Amino acid sequence: MSEDFFDEFIGSSGEQDDEASMPEGGSLVQTPFIGPAMAVMRWKLGSNIDLEDFEGVPEYTKTTFSSGWNQYYFDSKAKADAAQALLEEGYVEQIWLWQMDANLVLNATSETFAERWGGVVSTECRITSLNSWKRRHEFHMMTLPSFVQAMAQRLGYIGSEVRLFHLDEIMAEDTKFTDEFELGLIGPTGRPDKGHANDYQDSILWKRRAELWAALGEENPEAYAQMDAQHKFATTSDKLSRILSALRTQVWRKPLWVRLMLIDDPKADAVSGSGRRITRPYIMEIFPTEADAHKAALEEAPDLPKQEEIPFDAPPAEEAAEPADMASEAAAPSDAPSVPSAWADYPESWKEELAKRKEQFDGKMPPPPVIKQLAAELEVEAGSVRAWWGFV
Repeated sequence: MSEDFFDEFIGSSGEQDDEASMPEGGSLVQTPFIGPAMAVMRWKLGSNIDLEDFEGVPEYTKTTFSSGWNQYYFDSKAKADAAQALLEEGYVEQIWLWQMDANLVLNATSETFAERWGGVVSTECRITSLNSWKRRHEFHMMTLPSFVQAMAQRLGYIGSEVRLFHLDEIMAEDTKFTDEFELGLIGPTGRPDKGHANDYQDSILWKRRAELWAALGEENPEAYAQMDAQHKFATTSDKLSRILSALRTQVWRKPLWVRLMLIDDPKADAVSGSGRRITRPYIMEIFPTEADAHKAALEEAPDLPKQEEIPFDAPPAEEAAEPADMASEAAAPSDAPSVPSAWADYPESWKEELAKRKEQFDGKMPPPPVIKQLAAELEVEAGSVRAWWGFV
């Protein structure tokens, strides 16, 4: 297949972001989501303190959990560090954030799917150096090679049926996340006695990455930076370098139609405080066109009424997701939705208040974390803000 589509979704190399540098350094039934996804590199700051109480805070987006814990996302490390200095607490980490508008998930099996997901399917992995024995598997042995595998197939660098990298063991029904399973799949994650521990190179997923890299002309499986990057682990492969350029692009021009799974982290202790297994982004497939994605969704859920009349000849939906932090505005229904219960007796006031918020964003739907924040201020559900956005 032609590589022209690569420029269509990420743009030229001249549009790449220098901030998106790479560090060097030494459960529920899993179901993939089919739809338009965007990915972006961000720096995340976690804290219990609300940044709104400070002045001179760099621009950010935010997710707040019921526990009161806040996650702030910044488009540069400098901004994240500046916010951390204001808070005088918290930690900053680099992540690769993948998001998909929940309203556009083609194989959703419930009418309340988007509402239950808060409007967006979101998943991330930490980007670390290979020296990070505890976290390196998230990016280096899960999300990155899965993206390279899917993109290599999409670009025709390897055959469409060639599966050099996959995570089948994690998805197996009888999988038990034990220390032995972790060791075999990703290698040891305990602190090494000294220096750079290479034991992970004997792991199953690392060997698959090495095989995939070799198929793309890169004999060093540790390479994960573009050829033109002044980086310890820059690749010498034109093909791998082309794929890796997607990571250095600040904002993709349009989304990729993908089969994306929030897959269990194989680390034995990767469990949240509530007891659920933590998940990471797994890019299983990149579809050539939107029509191909629709077809795959129908094959997976043929009885869904809303999937029965799909225009297979429809062109790719370039506006399926907004580039700005990947939040896309759901199409407004033909009739105005019901007024939220908190405003039931004051419908005009509801419209006026939401209209004021809309003006602050020049009419453009803000990213999901901001939508949630607006909803909290207005004492309504995030879905109500989205549903009414086009009516005020």
